[in-house]
Amino acid sequence: MPPRPSSPLTMHSVVSYIQRWLQIRNKLPHGVDSKNQTYQSLAQMWISMKVLDATTSPIISSSHPWYKTGETYWEDTGNCPPTIDGVLGGYAHISPHDISGSSQFLSKVSQLRPQMKFTTACDCGAGIGRVTRDLLLVRFSSFVTLVEVSERLCREAVPFVGDSGSSRIKVFNVGMQDFLPSAGSFDCIWIQVSERSAKKRASHEVTALTLRKIAVGCGPIDRFGSRRFSCEVWEWARKWGSHCH
Repeated sequence: MPPRPSSPLTMHSVVSYIQRWLQIRNKLPHGVDSKNQTYQSLAQMWISMKVLDATTSPIISSSHPWYKTGETYWEDTGNCPPTIDGVLGGYAHISPHDISGSSQFLSKVSQLRPQMKFTTACDCGAGIGRVTRDLLLVRFSSFVTLVEVSERLCREAVPFVGDSGSSRIKVFNVGMQDFLPSAGSFDCIWIQVSERSAKKRASHEVTALTLRKIAVGCGPIDRFGSRRFSCEVWEWARKWGSHCH
C-alpha cells in the first residue's frame, strides 16, 4: 500500500494516492468519456472537469457543479423515468443478471467472513430501490436504509419496494457526501455510484460500519464493456461484473 495522504486532505493528495494504489495493482488509471476524450491518468480527468486545479485544491463542497450536474440529471424524468429501465439507462434486461451476480458475491463474502452479520444494510445511490428490493431486503434480516439525492426518485421508492418490504426501509433524500450515519449503523454499505463523492464520503461510511462489516462499490455498467466517463451525468461507468470492496 502507498503511504496514506496526510491531513489536511487535498484533491491532489487523494487523487495521487488512488492513482498509486491502482498502479501497484497493475490497474492502469486511464479511460475515455462519452465524447471519446481519452484520459491517461485520474489527475488529467479531474483537471479537465475543473475539480482539480492545483496541488492545494481542497476537497470539493456539496455546492460544486460536480455534484449539482449529476443531481440535475437524475431529477429530470426525461433522463430517468422511475422504472428499472429508467434507472439503468435502458438496460433493464441486465437487472436479473446483476442481482444474481451480486447475491453470489455476498454468498462468497459470507463464506470468507463467517463472523459477518447480515442484519442491516445501507443502499447508497438507491434510485427507486431496485437493489434494496431485489437484493438487500432478501439478504439482510432487519432494515435497509436508502440514500438518494433525487427527491423524485425517493418518492417512488416506497411504492416500488411494495407493502411487503416498505416497513423495513428508511429513505433519506440526501447526497451521499452529506449523509452522516451514526457509528456502527450497518453491516453492509452498498454503493451504487461513481467516484464523484467517494473522497468526501469514505470516512463517514467506514465509521458507520459495524466491526464485522463490508462496503461494496458497484457503479453503473458501461455498454462498451470498459470504464467510461459520462460527460452528461459526470460519473464513471464500470466494467460488467466488477465489484470493489
